[in-house]
Amino acid sequence: KKSNGVEFKSTDIIDRNTPVYARWTSSNPGELTPSVDLDEGIVEPGETVDLIAKVSNSGGDVTADWRVVKLVLDPGVSPNKGADDSTASDQDPCAFYRGVNSGALCTSVRGGSQSFIDPSTEVVSSDETVPMDYGKTVCYGLAVNPYKAGGSWRYSRLKCFTIAKKPK
Repeated sequence: KKSNGVEFKSTDIIDRNTPVYARWTSSNPGELTPSVDLDEGIVEPGETVDLIAKVSNSGGDVTADWRVVKLVLDPGVSPNKGADDSTASDQDPCAFYRGVNSGALCTSVRGGSQSFIDPSTEVVSSDETVPMDYGKTVCYGLAVNPYKAGGSWRYSRLKCFTIAKKPK
């Protein structure tokens, strides 16, 4: 019998009191895209910035590891934020982000593993306190692995702020 385009087949006769279990499998296995939202621009030491990291899913259930990384760049060094939210590679997230930002200090600040079913899942929503490092640029990125069946890491575009005194 067909219902909403899904075909159900019965090969055995089951009485009404027998529980029946079904598992849904999707023909679209899903593909994950990480993104970070952060107040960019100039931020003073001691202030807080809102960090939101999300994973978008274009299809079915995908279980993946995720990692939020923080890069700190020396004064005068402009960050290479990456082209978009779809760059993929086998490199560890810090190795990838340091590779496009030579000399940056990179640390994993949050991470986990979970199943992504919804079209958009927020993995981090936090207030980050700005360190007392005048002139430095701080960037955050999110990576997921695997981003699709048989895939590797996929990295978000970096979002950055510079630590400085704001003009009054």
